[in-house]
Amino acid sequence: RTAARYGPLPLSRARLAEGLEAIAQGAPKVVVLDLLLSESGDTTQDARLAGAVHRLPAVVLGAALESDVSDHPRWILPLPELALGRSVAHVHAAPDADGDVRSVLLLKQGAGKRFWALGLEAARLATGSDRPVESTAAVTLGPIRIPATEDDGRSMLINYAGPEGAFPRLSFGTLLNGSVNPERFRD
Repeated sequence: RTAARYGPLPLSRARLAEGLEAIAQGAPKVVVLDLLLSESGDTTQDARLAGAVHRLPAVVLGAALESDVSDHPRWILPLPELALGRSVAHVHAAPDADGDVRSVLLLKQGAGKRFWALGLEAARLATGSDRPVESTAAVTLGPIRIPATEDDGRSMLINYAGPEGAFPRLSFGTLLNGSVNPERFRD
């Protein structure tokens, strides 16, 4: 529905900024952009998006390792003007043979850099926790101990909390057309 009304995917940076501006009215603790925003586009739209990102209290931006098998891996990182003062986390998912994703790597490393998983970084910011603490058997985030061993590559099984629809979902289009009360995004 969003693409039919507001243009093909990916949406323009101006549309993304418009949606973030609507979310910002609700004063959320954290906003996660599970997108790779690594290439410059129209300078006016990029500036509007950067402004929208920096008006939010905390934002997590996505990064991806270009290839796990390359001799010279490279991280695809968000534009510097977006990432300045914001958190960056990896967006890697490894589906099982049947196509379902049942685990996530809490830590992804390559090319001399390491990034925590997008969801873990969002939880860290939302709870006000310090950086995760690693031991050989687990990753600890504040009072939460996550059994993700060093030997298993810090892989964490996903405990899905209910069937499809268990969590409310809004289309981006509902943000753009103003039919969502911004209070839904408060804390």
